Amino acid sequence: MTKKPRGGSETSYFEIAKGHQEVAQSEVLKKMGKSPRLPYELARSAHDLASEFMERVGAQFETDCKKGCTYCCHQPATVFAFEAIQIEQTLRDSLSKDELSSLTDQMQNRVGKLKGASVQKNINDKTPCPLLKEDRCSVYDDRPLTCR
Repeated sequence: MTKKPRGGSETSYFEIAKGHQEVAQSEVLKKMGKSPRLPYELARSAHDLASEFMERVGAQFETDCKKGCTYCCHQPATVFAFEAIQIEQTLRDSLSKDELSSLTDQMQNRVGKLKGASVQKNINDKTPCPLLKEDRCSVYDDRPLTCR
């Protein structure tokens, strides 16, 4: 999974994508400055590039990663702070107070079970993500990088 750039040396797709991400982040920072929207724009930029990267890599390896697949939704996932901010806003905009309270309880339970457990136990824990509703991610457009 390497590409030979003009200079002739091999560069992995990951390294190329990382370079693209650094450029994209710089552009967002210049454009947004200290705007309150900065975390959302950084998240959107990272997610767009990650999706593009996964489409390219997934096509080469014939992965089944696509909307509707829930395999990864039964794995522990990490979330960056800027992603959590975006997801929280999405949930606040789409759920009632009671639904949000119930989801918060489910999330706290899930994190409580995973926290302090061995890596092996966490890998073997196939509890579905609390954001998975009727085999669909309820925050699909804003899902974390680890879910892409």
